[in-house]
Parts: sequence; C-alpha cells; structure tokens
Amino acid sequence: MRGRDRLPDEVAVRLSVRTRRLPYRLEKVFRLRSGTAALEVEGRATNESGLRLHAMWGQHIVYGPPFLRPGARIRLPDGVTVIPHESAINPPERRVRAGGPWPVVPADGGGETDLSVVPEPGAPSDIVYLTGFGDEGWYEISGDIGMRVEWDATVLPYLWMWQELGASTGYPWWGRAYTVGLEPFAGMPTDGLAAAVANGTALVLDPYETKVLRLRAEVLA
Repeated sequence: MRGRDRLPDEVAVRLSVRTRRLPYRLEKVFRLRSGTAALEVEGRATNESGLRLHAMWGQHIVYGPPFLRPGARIRLPDGVTVIPHESAINPPERRVRAGGPWPVVPADGGGETDLSVVPEPGAPSDIVYLTGFGDEGWYEISGDIGMRVEWDATVLPYLWMWQELGASTGYPWWGRAYTVGLEPFAGMPTDGLAAAVANGTALVLDPYETKVLRLRAEVLA
C-alpha cells in the first residue's frame, strides 16, 4: 500500500481448477497495476500424474461490437505465415483458399484477401492459424480504441484467427455474430486434442511438470 488511506499499487485475483478427464491443475493470476492500462495474466498448467501427457492450451480472446468495426486493422510481426483450416467452417463459402505470408493470401473463388482488414458484416466465416512469431508473440487490433496483446510464443506458438461475421445463419449464431477471435494456442487445429497430437503440434507436459505462460493485454489510445 502507498498509505493507509490510499489505493493499492496493484490488485490481483487468482483462479484455479483441476480438470475432470485429465490430471491437470490450471491456475491463472490476473493483475492490474496502478498507472497502466494493461491486464497482466500469468497462467500455470501442471501435470499432476507420473505420465507424459499432451494438452491443447490456449487463450480465447474474442473481439466484437461495439469495439470491433468494419475496416479495423490487425497488425502482426513480420514473418508470420497463414495456415488455412482444412475445410470451410460454414460451407460452401470461406475467405481463404490457400495459405502464405501474412496478410495477403489467395481468396476462395479467386483473387486475394487481406486478412489484416476486418470485413463488413455478412462476409464469409473462416478460421486460419498463424505461426512464425519467434519467442515473443504479439498483435495489435484497432477499433474505436486499440488493443495490443503480448505472450510467450515458446509456450503458445500459434495464433488462431477465427472470423464469424454474420454469414452463419444456423445454430448457434443465427446470423447475429460479428466477432473476430485472436487466440494464442499451443497447437492446431480447432478439431481437438487428438488432431493436434496426430500432427505433432500438441503441448507436451512431462510427469509433474508445470508450464508457465505470461500474457499482457494493453489498451492503446
């Protein structure tokens, strides 16, 4: 404390849970420090067994109205590569036909699509996986205000970019969603742990090992 009648220099909350199906203990500490516009997160994943286990660990960070708007820009470091999901998540349309260097990639139906620009409502749904961040991952997204997210890319080397912009008119969206997810993850694809184990991208925790992740999300003026 700065003084008896003053506000604390920081506030923090710790959350924890043990998973039901696999022997993991997960912890998160959320921290806000005085004088900053940043949320600091420290996550811990502990394998409480004597066996070597796989995990699909990620952070579900999703943006929508009123923050998200058409024309908002997404910035990533140089050298990032786009990997498309194997199939359309809302057939028959999708934004991306093939992968390549971020941000301009071949578009479904011909031409190119610039993934760094958020489209108008009603644009096709899609999900792609971004990789090539090196040790430190980061992105910035603009809206009426901006956000910068930084994380340890040695733990979560992929960034899932999920776009549900109103084209999916069935369950559970009914055409009402206008969201972009920018979600740091240990592996890919979104099909589940078995698929990530099969392609070699799943996170591995040795017996009784703890993985630590630090993430920072800062509001930009």
